[in-house]
Amino acid sequence: MRRLIAQDGGRIGLTELLVGVPFPSIAMEIMRCATAPLYFSDVILSPASYVPAEAMERGLIDNAVDAGILLDRALDRARALAALPPAAFAITKR
Repeated sequence: MRRLIAQDGGRIGLTELLVGVPFPSIAMEIMRCATAPLYFSDVILSPASYVPAEAMERGLIDNAVDAGILLDRALDRARALAALPPAAFAITKR
């Protein structure tokens, strides 16, 4: 679980088009890896924002949790990552 969102009320999307900002090509490549291939074009070319169930289906999030525990879950995940051997984690990320 890496990308979390509040279960009720949270939305996520690439809304740059709504304000006339072109989506950077490096960010597009990151999204190509993160987004489910079936939905990639839709996510990139649409200014839509998605509720948690839609976002999970599209690969934009890994889990939706209750807003009351969102920060705790995120901190738990960050601590777990921080506990990994730094050199091995850096190589894996590369």
